[in-house]
Amino acid sequence: MRLEWDTRDSQFYPYSGTLLDAIADFNQPAFGSDRASQNVEVAFQGYMGFKQKNVIAYRASVCSSSGDPAFYNLCLLGKSKDIRGYAVGRFQDRRMLVGQVEYRREIFWRVGGVAYIGAGEVAPSFSDFNTKNILTGGAVGVRFALAEQNKINIRVDYAWGRDSTAFYVGLMEVF
Repeated sequence: MRLEWDTRDSQFYPYSGTLLDAIADFNQPAFGSDRASQNVEVAFQGYMGFKQKNVIAYRASVCSSSGDPAFYNLCLLGKSKDIRGYAVGRFQDRRMLVGQVEYRREIFWRVGGVAYIGAGEVAPSFSDFNTKNILTGGAVGVRFALAEQNKINIRVDYAWGRDSTAFYVGLMEVF
């Protein structure tokens, strides 16, 4: 099941608004699954534009996996829109909390830049979270507007996390 509430002014490059996205997966033998497990992910994103060419984007997400999940149904730090700079699956468990903030700036012509910081943690249960196991990450990147009217960018980011670095190339913003 999926629930989405979207007040963003653009799905490609928002300057304002919010997005709430909640996904719940229920795997049961009665529905043809080999395992009985539940996975819930909730994310909230916000955007604040200022002085016409600047945007602060932020995202907070929580994940919970219960029952007998397959490894790919565990909460995986570093996937999709979570902290950049980590290999997907290196840090995984039944619970995850992640927060991140990104500054976006249009520099000149079709070129822009970003700077990003994030932190998160994975653990067997929410009560196991502590400040000793927080994973942090950061990134800097360059953007080039392929479609100026809709602000569809190609992005190149260099990111770092605990004992790891990565380059990302993609279309549109991460979140």
